[in-house]
Amino acid sequence: MASNSKGKVPKEALGARRRVFRSRSFSNAVAESLELDQSLIANAIDAMIEVEILPNALSTNVMSLPADGAAILLAIGSQQLIGTSIAEVAVAFSCMSLQAELGGLMPPLGTADVFPRKQSISFGTDVAQLLYNFWKAAHLGSASGYVGVAVSMLWNDQDGGVLFGVVEQPLGKRKRVNATEPFRIPSAVKNEWDFVQLPTRAQIKFPRRSILRFAAMLDACVADTPAEF
Repeated sequence: MASNSKGKVPKEALGARRRVFRSRSFSNAVAESLELDQSLIANAIDAMIEVEILPNALSTNVMSLPADGAAILLAIGSQQLIGTSIAEVAVAFSCMSLQAELGGLMPPLGTADVFPRKQSISFGTDVAQLLYNFWKAAHLGSASGYVGVAVSMLWNDQDGGVLFGVVEQPLGKRKRVNATEPFRIPSAVKNEWDFVQLPTRAQIKFPRRSILRFAAMLDACVADTPAEF
């Protein structure tokens, strides 16, 4: 793992990530990992670079790279075409607060468990944490594969009046539900992790395998550069 121990992330690391994110080979790799159209991916990444959300300048590579990965996923999940709208919706998704954590209180499933383990701060930090957990397991050499996690972003209407974000792990029977507005989960279903009806009309879902492919791809793209995890 290459990172400084304190202060801002080095300019060399910022520059390396900026060059990676600006390249069309990177947007092609993202599109392939998520099985989505490359032009939509490039537009989303360019929008986040334009408003200087990408790359971020958190204190270490092991913090910055997961945050950048989360920002890319949220920008794609915004489903917007105009640059300013992409950034605005991505930020709204990122800031969503936790409304419910569903499922049994199962212990972590070992090193391979990439489900967010820390207390939720926001949807964006949860997505960043699952990427961090994946890379930590990968670099420590998890011998048991990965207990995958799916990520979904949802809207209650075509105008996006209320946004929802879901992080779920079927094998661990766990789910976190975030939203831009308070949303009450009936107490009768709080332990039924897969039985929650959200009042939504549209969504984009990144399945478990897509998230794992995306995480592995992003890790590989910065390997052997000043930005490596």
